[in-house]
Amino acid sequence: MKYLGLIPVLLIPIFIVTCGGGQGGSVIGDYTISGFIMMNSSSFEGVNVSLTGNSSDNTETNYNGYYEFNNLDDGTYIVSPNVDGYAFSPIYISVSIAGDSQGNINFNGSFFGYKIEGEVTSDGLPLEGVEMNLSGDSITSVTTDSDGTYQFSNLFNGAYDITPFLSGYVMTPLVISVDILNSSIYGKYFSAVALSDSTLIDFEINFGDLEQLGLLNEAIETSDGGFIAVGVGTANSSTNDDLLLLKADSTGSILWTNLIGGVGTDDGLSVVETSDGGYFIAGDTYSFGPSGSNVYLVKTDSNGNAVWSTTFGTPQQDHGQSILKTSTGNYLIIGSGDGVLSEDDVYLILVSENGDEIWSTLYDMSDQQSARFAEETSDGGYIIIGTTDTIYNQDNILLIKADENGNAIWDTQFGGGSQDFPGKGDSTHETVDGDYIIIGRTTSFAVGSADIWIIKTDSNGSMLDEGFLGDILYEDACSIFETIDGGYLVFGTKDVGSGNRDIYIAKVDSELDLVWTKTIGDPSYDEECRGAKQVSNGGIIIAGRIQSTSGTNKPYLLKIDGNINNY
Repeated sequence: MKYLGLIPVLLIPIFIVTCGGGQGGSVIGDYTISGFIMMNSSSFEGVNVSLTGNSSDNTETNYNGYYEFNNLDDGTYIVSPNVDGYAFSPIYISVSIAGDSQGNINFNGSFFGYKIEGEVTSDGLPLEGVEMNLSGDSITSVTTDSDGTYQFSNLFNGAYDITPFLSGYVMTPLVISVDILNSSIYGKYFSAVALSDSTLIDFEINFGDLEQLGLLNEAIETSDGGFIAVGVGTANSSTNDDLLLLKADSTGSILWTNLIGGVGTDDGLSVVETSDGGYFIAGDTYSFGPSGSNVYLVKTDSNGNAVWSTTFGTPQQDHGQSILKTSTGNYLIIGSGDGVLSEDDVYLILVSENGDEIWSTLYDMSDQQSARFAEETSDGGYIIIGTTDTIYNQDNILLIKADENGNAIWDTQFGGGSQDFPGKGDSTHETVDGDYIIIGRTTSFAVGSADIWIIKTDSNGSMLDEGFLGDILYEDACSIFETIDGGYLVFGTKDVGSGNRDIYIAKVDSELDLVWTKTIGDPSYDEECRGAKQVSNGGIIIAGRIQSTSGTNKPYLLKIDGNINNY
């Protein structure tokens, strides 16, 4: 929380001292001006005292706070004390010599604080509106003016960090550390690089590029260098939703689309490429299977034509959320299924290349739970993220560690008293140090209606650190990825005002502190991130939806260039 302080202006009197001379004229160069400078009734040593006017000179007060100027002629002089960080009353005194020396030209000093000053530029030009954050022995913030300059004042001796921030810009350096020791600090400069859309975007498939209505839930890079995306769509608004496949080449040119489904609603939520160049798609189906909703697995050829499909589930409601290819060449489907103790439980199904079930497990717990995403860990097991709905009707983020056979080793929850969910996409990963990073959406701890919540845990799921991204508007989480510098790239959706939502990208450092943010979107549409995946050149492929002002949804695909890792 930031506070804007008001600094009172002290109106300090200015004194003029005049002394008349004697009857016979004056003696040239034989007079003095002297006095004492005190602070809090004590002598003030080391004050620089300047003399201007009829002649100029400088001196310093001694250990008694005494100063003296000698060999002065008749005339008018200005005496001014000065020490960095201090104010004096009066500010100066005008003294006239006319045949006599002048003493008791006294001042009182008070500590006013030191300053830190600097400038922010972009392409050599001043950058206005940069939020400059000061932390350390004092915490405050200011904004650069039209000259790109900033100033922190009223500071004491101590250690400080200066961190600039402006959405859409990357700052160099990211932070400047300074130590104040009895003097102000000047010349702390930052340069800013604008994250332009043209720099970051490789290609974009948006509202006018597809006839189908619907949205995309996930996209991955394929072995031919192109991309396959999966979601839900319809040929027109009067037909049922079907599983939607979209194939694009490396430049974003659409090669083909296909709809797969039956008489009910069928949804594709996740896709992997198979060894024969085709695809496995996991999702939900209301068209096939024994119950209202079943886990849906579809095998297609390389052109998106269905080769076979199968369903998994209990006699009740079951949902497929994600699929991954394991190191053994099998495929793990993650979702939810009906258990004995609750209506929804985490459901894992391991299948072969032919779609035959190898094993399945249902974590039958008292709370309603569902899995959103899983990743194979370095020990051959899995880290699984999902949601749990407690008996108090609040949603928490659920994290489960399982072995290679799907047996739960431990589980833990993160949340407050409201609604907290994992990100829609790749919302957890094992980090290079063997810990776990999590991204989610929180309303329990949000500044606005919802914020992005980043959590770092150890290998046993205990929280090590957390960070929040957001303001008074709405932010939603999608995916998070570790960067080579130990930080993280965050992808999500953000309300940018007037009800308009854009794709949101942020970089945080290893301490989960914000480095920079960027939004991408057309002001005429709403864009939503529903899945984000890393690709071979370090870039990101984002799948989602784009919505018109009339409420019409269409599939959305956005490719972010690999140079995003350089910022």
